[in-house]
Amino acid sequence: DRFYAGGAYTIRGYSENTLGPKDVEGKNTGGGLMLIANSEIRKALFWKFVYTVFIDAGNILAESNNFKVSDVRLTGGVGLQFFTPIGPIRLDYARRILRNGDPAEGMWHLAILYAF
Repeated sequence: DRFYAGGAYTIRGYSENTLGPKDVEGKNTGGGLMLIANSEIRKALFWKFVYTVFIDAGNILAESNNFKVSDVRLTGGVGLQFFTPIGPIRLDYARRILRNGDPAEGMWHLAILYAF
């Protein structure tokens, strides 16, 4: 089994399952070690709306003995949730902060339920 990360439920600011080791063709191969840390502050706005401010960090590594602090990706952003009977519907915007050569860009994520 391999680990994959990136996207609305792990590290926002990256597309789904795009972090970690890649083969010679640039295809994600997954890894043996997953490091994920999420922190989020939620505050009520009005009615059934809540906003969040968050930070996500981590990456996927091929093996635990390959870990370097420079491999950690850090993103931060804001989000808006609407509470429904099936759970919150989230719209998050995350921007890459520590990216180790990745493009400095942001990404929108639309998801159901919380990221963690």
